[in-house]
Amino acid sequence: MRCVAHILDLIVQYGIKDTSVFMDRVKGAVRYIRTSPSRLTKFNQRVKEEMIDSKAQLCLDVPTRWNSTYMMLNVAEKYERAFESYVRDDHNFFIDFTAGDGVPTFDWKLFEEL
Repeated sequence: MRCVAHILDLIVQYGIKDTSVFMDRVKGAVRYIRTSPSRLTKFNQRVKEEMIDSKAQLCLDVPTRWNSTYMMLNVAEKYERAFESYVRDDHNFFIDFTAGDGVPTFDWKLFEEL
């Protein structure tokens, strides 16, 4: 017999499978920024420049935790303007995303619907 948390995770994963491209882009952006202290510093500078008042840390989702995808997207949405600024200014970020998951544009309206 499956536990309730596992069943809930399966339901959530089924419900968000149509938004996988958007979530892959957000996950890739968060991973790209968090893997380097200098990138994280640049991102934090963008946050200050955009005057975003949030102390939440960027976090990646964990496949075994049903609410981690929500937490990742919720924090990323708070930093929407910082991500857009980072995309414009960091050419390596743009090149990495163009080679991988596609052009680094984020459809934040899709997030709101989700």
